[in-house]
Amino acid sequence: MALLWNQAAGSINLEFISYWNSGVLAAPDNHLTHEERSALQKLWGGLETGDVTIIGRSDEVHDFTSALINCFLSEEEIVWWQSGGIFPDPWPANISRLN
Repeated sequence: MALLWNQAAGSINLEFISYWNSGVLAAPDNHLTHEERSALQKLWGGLETGDVTIIGRSDEVHDFTSALINCFLSEEEIVWWQSGGIFPDPWPANISRLN
């Protein structure tokens, strides 16, 4: 799942915007035709990438960026995960949209 985190003033919003291509391809019940699967595999290319844009006051961006980087996996954690290691999933199992 791809989420958009938007924070402005006193408001914080976490919104679903899309699914990662790899997740769609890996899902056993994705109901894709052979042509759709082939097109998605060509589009995906085998590597999920992402961009993070941080906008804010320069005296606050550094602290936020440092905290965010600390959330990323280390090289050792990536190797452990690739060898079958499992991390606890902190995200809620159910997502609801509030109006």
